Formats: sequence, C-alpha cells, structure tokens
Amino acid sequence: MTVRPQPEELLETGHRVTLAAVADVLLPSWKGLPSASDIELSGKPVDRVLSYAPELAPRLAASLSAVGDREIPHALREMLENDRKGLDLLLLVCCAAYYMQPSVQERTGYRGQEAEVIDRAELPAYLEDGTLERTVAPPNVAREFATLEEAGL
Repeated sequence: MTVRPQPEELLETGHRVTLAAVADVLLPSWKGLPSASDIELSGKPVDRVLSYAPELAPRLAASLSAVGDREIPHALREMLENDRKGLDLLLLVCCAAYYMQPSVQERTGYRGQEAEVIDRAELPAYLEDGTLERTVAPPNVAREFATLEEAGL
C-alpha cells in the first residue's frame, strides 16, 4: 500500500516563498478583493488545491524553481515565451486556490453550485426566446452589409 504525502508536504518552503511572491503579482488587492498574501495563498489554500490534484505538485515545484530569485514580472514574461505550460500551471493553481477561499467567494457573490429544479413539462427558455435559432443559424454578415466599411471592418 502506497502512502500518499500530505498536501503540506508536497511543496518545499522555498517553493512556497516563491509562490507567495508570484501570487502577489498575479492576484493583487483590487476593488475590495483581497490580495493573494491577504489570504495567505501559499499556505492552506494551495494545500487544498494539491489535496485534490497532488499530481500537479512536481510540475508546480519545477515552475517555481524556474522563477527562482528573479524579478517576478520578468520571470513570468520569460515563461510566457519559453514555458507556456509552466505559466499556465502557475495561473491555474493560484486562481484555483484564490477562488476556493470563502472570503473571496463572498466578495465576488459566488454562492457555490446550486441545484436547479427543472420542470420537465415546461419548455426550456432557449426554445421560446429565439436563442436556439440564433445559434443554429447565425446571421450572415455578408448579406447584411453591402460593403466592408458598412460592417465596420
């Protein structure tokens, strides 16, 4: 039987320090929302994410090692050009840890998933409001405008 490591054991302290710095650049305080450091994202919030997906930990650690002690914006720009998957993983983990926090959910108005009661006898709104028709048959821009200038192109 293989013993699974605890989420808090999946990232070393140095990686957590780097993650905190990266997360503060990606998720600063804004319009009443807390910053990543306000919610201590590199602690329990990231552990929660890694408890759901521990397989992300080795690649996350590698991405954080690539950032190292460099200036964070410069390191992220370099990752955008040379290691898009590593950058995407940093974004995924930071955003998941951030938006899973109750204080962030409360401030954004997210109440969690809610069960919706569906009356099987009632027609869905998309059948009555024309949404389905617009989706199935989108307007033909070429027929609606005589020239590209009229279309604003």
